[in-house]
Amino acid sequence: MHRVRLVGGMLALLLGLLPWGMGRAQQDPIVQLLSSVNGARLAAGLGPYALNSTLGTSAQRHSNDMAANDFIDHAGSDGSTAKDRMAAAGYPAYSGGILGTELIYGGVGGPEKPFEWWMNSSVHHDLILSTRYREIGIGMATRAENGRTYWTLHLGGRPNVLPIFLNHGASHTDSQNVAVTLSNEGAMVYGDGSEVIGLASEVRVANGADVSGAAWQPWSAQVPWVLPAGEGPKLVTVEFRDLAGRTTLGQATIVLSGGSAVPVATAPPTAEPSPVPTAPPPPPNYPGTSNPILPTAAPSSTPTVEPPTSVVSATHTRQVAVASPSPLPVVASATASQTPPLLTDGGPVSQTPARAEPSLRWLYLGPDSVLPLVCGLQGVATLLGFAAVARRMGPRKGEECQ
Repeated sequence: MHRVRLVGGMLALLLGLLPWGMGRAQQDPIVQLLSSVNGARLAAGLGPYALNSTLGTSAQRHSNDMAANDFIDHAGSDGSTAKDRMAAAGYPAYSGGILGTELIYGGVGGPEKPFEWWMNSSVHHDLILSTRYREIGIGMATRAENGRTYWTLHLGGRPNVLPIFLNHGASHTDSQNVAVTLSNEGAMVYGDGSEVIGLASEVRVANGADVSGAAWQPWSAQVPWVLPAGEGPKLVTVEFRDLAGRTTLGQATIVLSGGSAVPVATAPPTAEPSPVPTAPPPPPNYPGTSNPILPTAAPSSTPTVEPPTSVVSATHTRQVAVASPSPLPVVASATASQTPPLLTDGGPVSQTPARAEPSLRWLYLGPDSVLPLVCGLQGVATLLGFAAVARRMGPRKGEECQ
């Protein structure tokens, strides 16, 4: 009886652990690694990478090669490069070639090992948080002889493919209110020929596949949206448009399970798209990364003359006079109520009164002043002569008058 109880207890323990073990076995390491990569991107304010089966094929080929031949290198055992393997898998290219790159890792452990190593490497960290790439493929293979797992990440971007995500790529939602995360062309910002879109400046969003009645609005990294009522899969379509008028579509599906909607303010739909803008829009805000450099508007052939401006202080007003081609110096007035300075060919003329100089008018002898002056001098000379004669006729020293 004791043995029966012991066997029964052990059986119950095994049955209790079985679901936990099955749950662990069902966790796909590729899905775990994808979740880690996209989690890092979302934490940095970036949109997630879209999982692409073609890139997955090329990445898996290289992981199989490294595991079979026990090496860790970007060059394959057959001499192929990462872009060679992407092209062989059928990944589309721009006119200048395939847009793609590769990250590799080999070691013992689960998907957290390569992710930790890549994030601690500045080069690999920047690739994971790049704005050039929009899609990802993941490969892994384990070598039985040493238990080492070889990981490959392929990042890429296809012409005219701008993925969108509902609630950051969730498959289900219980609310009609969702967030639509938009990607953009961060590599070929000027486009590629007449058909391949560049950096998108406008979008319009619609439930279903028809966006013709939706209103255009400026591109933004995330757009709030309301799904139609009713349970089941919901398709959302986004049309992107760049400054040259080139367009492309992005679509995503999410399953709605009940829930209700909170109204979201949106632009009223219009049957006609808004005019294509003629000035470059601001580049998307990608935190922690360098934004693409956009062309600036060409300067106008006719210079613009700015009106005079005033800088007012507590006691004075400085008047700034502007003349073509170069500004003239600032002239300070004595009080805040004086009029602006006068302009001449030689520059501004200060209206501050000049300091008074001593008058020299009395030195000027005109023709009418000569005769009175001569007469006066003669009178003075006569008086001096009489004074001299009188002095001589007076008594000398030591003499007495009789």
